[in-house]
Amino acid sequence: MLTRGLLLGCLLVAVLAAGTAESQTAGASAAACPAGTVKALVGGKHVCLKTTQSSAAPQARIAFESQRDGNHEIYVMNGSGSGQRNLTRSRFKPDFSPVWSPDGRKIAFVSGSNPNRPEIYVMNADGSGKRNLTRDAASDTSPAWSPDGRRIAFVSTRDGNYEVYVMNADGSSPRNLTRSPAGDVSPAWSPDGRRIVFVSSRDGYLFDNGEANYQVYVMTADGSGQRSLTRNPADNDISPAWSRDGRRIAFTVDRYYYQAAWVMNADGSDQRILTPGHPSDSPAWSPDGRRVAFAGSDGDNSEVYVIDADGSRKRNLTRNAASDTSPAWSPDGRRIAFVSTRDGNSEVYVMNADGGGQRRLTHDPAGNFSPSWSPAPGRKG
Repeated sequence: MLTRGLLLGCLLVAVLAAGTAESQTAGASAAACPAGTVKALVGGKHVCLKTTQSSAAPQARIAFESQRDGNHEIYVMNGSGSGQRNLTRSRFKPDFSPVWSPDGRKIAFVSGSNPNRPEIYVMNADGSGKRNLTRDAASDTSPAWSPDGRRIAFVSTRDGNYEVYVMNADGSSPRNLTRSPAGDVSPAWSPDGRRIVFVSSRDGYLFDNGEANYQVYVMTADGSGQRSLTRNPADNDISPAWSRDGRRIAFTVDRYYYQAAWVMNADGSDQRILTPGHPSDSPAWSPDGRRVAFAGSDGDNSEVYVIDADGSRKRNLTRNAASDTSPAWSPDGRRIAFVSTRDGNSEVYVMNADGGGQRRLTHDPAGNFSPSWSPAPGRKG
């Protein structure tokens, strides 16, 4: 079906080309028109005319969490803040951690009235077709779609401790990948779908207070080849995030309540701090892999910063006396959504990637959290 923009473009081109169409494509009626053109009757003759596609791309959407209806629910809105809708409407069960499928058609999320037994659900992007994927008496959390959208990695306690599992996107064939007596959490797929990075306490390092030390690990997608990437007994290394090209991993180093963003190669080599002397958390790669956004503090409040991936040119984007956290890049890399308390409660804001044009998207006295952009239109992984 031709779009409205395509039809208008064809009509406009037909009017402008009416006087010269004969010289463009003599004999077009006898042959098919080439790609990017359509056959039209002009001046009694069939000619091939170039089509004009609409320049308006489908608008990216933002999923987020809100308590505005008296319960923790998952909402969605357009990137402009319009069209805010409650997708889950479960009333008595808190719903959180929305994660878009790679094609943007579905959202996986966590739900459960019992905090010790949350389950993983999936629904269509319009809120229809909700299904419980895990249906287990244990805790099932942290869903992460594979790049091809066919599988979901998650964390479960069904074998007695926190382990990384994988299941088909319809919930079938769940399988324990890590099989370790220690805690294994925070799975994240590599962009090519061949590896999964995760966080584990299996090295046995303990802090002075007896708490387990967590390190960043990697394994192949079938659970084989598990190995530590960080090996740092002095710190918790957490929150790993792949760059879009799969060559680097950003992570957070947590040392006695002091956090900093680090980056390393995907094999664990060349580990470098991005934010020396600067408490920071939640590193998020820009879509082009050239920058990292993070929430950091130079004083008493948190700000959203951007830094080049080599550690240069750190910029404070928010510069606000309130708390600004949870940066999330738009799929085209032009905007960053974030959460701010500058208006008295947690609201979702958006700004340009350089910090300009900061604008509040949600307007509700209840809390609004965890913005997550839908993938770029047409992207499959």
